[in-house]
Amino acid sequence: MSGTTPQAVAAAAEQRLAAGDRAGATALLRAGQMRCPHPVLATNLARLMWRAGEAGEAAALLDWAIERAPDSPAGWVNRADLRAALDHPLAECDYRRALALVPDPAEIHWSIAVHLLTQGQWRRAWPHYAWRAHHPRVRNRPAPFPRLTDLRAPGGRILVWSHEGIGEDLRHAALLPALLAAGFGIVLEVDGRLVPLFARSFPAVEVVARAWPPHPATADRAITAQVALGDLPAWFGLEPGRLPGGGPWLRADPMRSAELRRRYRALGPGPLVGIAWESRGTPLADAKSIPPGMLAPLLEREGFVFVDLQYGAHGTVSGRLHRDPAIDALADLDGFAAQVAALDLVVSSSNSTVHMAGALGVPAWAMIHRGPPVTPYWIAGAAISPWYPATRILRQDRPGDWSGPVETVGRSLMQWNSAPSASGPTQE
Repeated sequence: MSGTTPQAVAAAAEQRLAAGDRAGATALLRAGQMRCPHPVLATNLARLMWRAGEAGEAAALLDWAIERAPDSPAGWVNRADLRAALDHPLAECDYRRALALVPDPAEIHWSIAVHLLTQGQWRRAWPHYAWRAHHPRVRNRPAPFPRLTDLRAPGGRILVWSHEGIGEDLRHAALLPALLAAGFGIVLEVDGRLVPLFARSFPAVEVVARAWPPHPATADRAITAQVALGDLPAWFGLEPGRLPGGGPWLRADPMRSAELRRRYRALGPGPLVGIAWESRGTPLADAKSIPPGMLAPLLEREGFVFVDLQYGAHGTVSGRLHRDPAIDALADLDGFAAQVAALDLVVSSSNSTVHMAGALGVPAWAMIHRGPPVTPYWIAGAAISPWYPATRILRQDRPGDWSGPVETVGRSLMQWNSAPSASGPTQE
């Protein structure tokens, strides 16, 4: 590879990574960095090192890259991401250094917002959070109405539209009752799979499916303003511990849930425990997902009925994990809500299953990765989510290592089975 540029080595490593060969990508970058050290190689290698749990080596590589190329935003951003994942107090400083070096700052503002949200500094986060509307991965909706500017002044009907994923919509729907209480009529446009669940849960809201052409209700002349559902936390100026409501805000189909619970109870004695382990369809998916083989020992514990909540096609994890062919969690979210509501406990990685359980008020234990990347709805060091009081949080000790959360779940399941009213896992 004599004469190969650092950029060419980085591109070759990216190709191997895209093909699923992380070890090969790491070897290419490491060999290139040893032969001809370069900030690009060091930065890319650092990203792979933190995914492998080698945060110390990743930090050293990024320090070196920044020292050699202080005018490159990549080093600052990646070190900020790593520091944010480790709750380092200087993460925000690194993000702000990068802000001065990029022509399009939307993604960095979003990273600052996520970092501040995870630190519980929500009020400081919201101005940065607003920049996500300029992020290329965020859906925007052309609408013939002005943006909502004042939640204190009732103004007839407003269009509230979804621009994020299912998990975000499940969470932010908690604010719809507060919007109604402020005096607004609401037309809510969401993923069509959420319409039955949201229509039942918010009977005063007109819920319609997102479609093209748009539903006629979204062009009602009585509508005076529009706002994205994900903007509501900032509009309300939310802070941890000061969320409106205080209880579950979604309501599953009670008859369907009762029938599912009856069927699951017939499978055997003990509490009904739902299990999910994988996130899909986002840039965070790999970091947030637990290798299913790690969960097999949990499922060997007697005295439980384990129900498979993992959406999408996947292999069998254990013969004791019951997969209900009547429920398609991807196509039928109302049925999935009824399934989750039928259970005594949900154990999952950070995916829409946790958000569904939290919004329904079903006790859940969420096994959370220690990024990067960082997710904005779990507060660093907190054992309970401010959004979901019935959800307990179990974090990795270091990036990529799921052994701690899985062992805690295994130990706590047995304790919980003897006292199901206990608040959650006990960590040592």
